[in-house]
Amino acid sequence: MNRDQAPSSLGLGVLGIAFCLTTQFLRYADVHKMNLRALRIVQDTPFELVNEAGSLKAVAHPLDTHIFLHGEESDERMEKLLVMAQNTCFLHGLLAHPRDPVVEVEVNGVALAA
Repeated sequence: MNRDQAPSSLGLGVLGIAFCLTTQFLRYADVHKMNLRALRIVQDTPFELVNEAGSLKAVAHPLDTHIFLHGEESDERMEKLLVMAQNTCFLHGLLAHPRDPVVEVEVNGVALAA
C-alpha cells in the first residue's frame, strides 16, 4: 500500500473552514489591538456516504464549531470578535447558504464521464 496519498477533498474543505475562521479572528484582533492570548477551534464535521441509485454520494451534516478565546478583553469585545469572524469568513457564509456543487473532472485534457 502506498502511503503517499493526498488528503481527501472533504478533509481539505474542513481544514479550509478552520483556517478561514482563524485568519479572520487574528486579523480583527490585530487591527483592533485586542489582547488575545490564545484561540482554539474545535469542529465536528459529520459526513456520510449514501448510495443513491447505485452511485455513492457524500452527504454533509451540520457543522458544529466551538471556539475558545482567551485574553484580557471584555466579554462584549470577545463576542464582537466572534460575530466579525463569522460574518467575514467566506467559507462559513457558504455553509449558511449552501449551493449544489458542480464538479467536472479532466485528465490530460479528456473529460471523465459523470
